[in-house]
Amino acid sequence: MRGTYEVADRYLSFLEKSLHYRRWAREHRRFLYDDEAVEADPLLGNGRRDFPVLEGFSMFESPISELLRVVDANPSDPRATQYALAYLLLSKDAESVCRFVDTYYGSPSLRSVPVLVQEAILFFSEYSRNVRTSDSLGPEWCRSHGVTPQTEQRFAAFQQATLASGGAAPKGYQGTYWHYLLYKQI
Repeated sequence: MRGTYEVADRYLSFLEKSLHYRRWAREHRRFLYDDEAVEADPLLGNGRRDFPVLEGFSMFESPISELLRVVDANPSDPRATQYALAYLLLSKDAESVCRFVDTYYGSPSLRSVPVLVQEAILFFSEYSRNVRTSDSLGPEWCRSHGVTPQTEQRFAAFQQATLASGGAAPKGYQGTYWHYLLYKQI
């Protein structure tokens, strides 16, 4: 994918000698020294477009920094966007989820916002308004960045259920980001 065909040729030669990769290696020889064929291939072409403009060592920075470089290099790659959002969600970084959505919402790889991301946006919006006394991420911002009325309604119900349970994990919300954020230890 990087265009270093001499190195690829060597690796393909090794793989052609193996039992399990022989056929795959022979099929991939057609890409050697053919940039147009690489660009036209769905997997290799997309992979080539994922290479950041700036060259650097992989994992020289944090995983999210590396992912953001890939997303910036190829904003139409849904996998890079999904990995970045998954990383932010798993790290319980709702503020960064909001910044990510603010930057990339509407791009080819983020035309709609997954429900868990909507839940993170709503949570941080509420936190911003109540704890940080900021209105910048109010309900209108949430709606303009892909949060649906259904998710807003479920969040209001979650808040009521949390108050009614005295702060204990309310039943029926185990699969939500709110439950993960508030009641799961990582």
